[in-house]
Amino acid sequence: MTDRELIRSLVRRHLRRASGFVVAAEGSPLPVGAEPDEVRLGDYRNPAPWEAHTLVFTDVALYAEGRPPTYRLRWADVVDYELPPSKEGSVGVRILTPSGFAFARMAGTAGPTGNVKDVFGLIMILKTLAERRRREVRAEGDDVEPRP
Repeated sequence: MTDRELIRSLVRRHLRRASGFVVAAEGSPLPVGAEPDEVRLGDYRNPAPWEAHTLVFTDVALYAEGRPPTYRLRWADVVDYELPPSKEGSVGVRILTPSGFAFARMAGTAGPTGNVKDVFGLIMILKTLAERRRREVRAEGDDVEPRP
């Protein structure tokens, strides 16, 4: 499975139930700064009062659009992530890259009683990518401690 196929699979699997996620139609326009061969997978629209913050998922990167700061975070650059301090108040996740942290806001809830935070779908994607990166680094001979 290629990296792009993995991302497509992870996004479909982990975000399909997120309240603010909409699958992109085939051939949807790419976000500003995207590579010409990227494929837009879907958009995440946050609920009020964060509706100005939108996440765009492609098979190469995560884009934060709307209210600054805006950014492009390549999936290949994901090193790790920080779990939110509590499940109940979770409105996003901090993502570690080689150049520092980026914050991805996903403040919606899903489930029959609204008790499932959307951000945990993104966290599952990040967990898979971070674990994969740690395995690759260990295979290259560098010492990396596994995440507790």
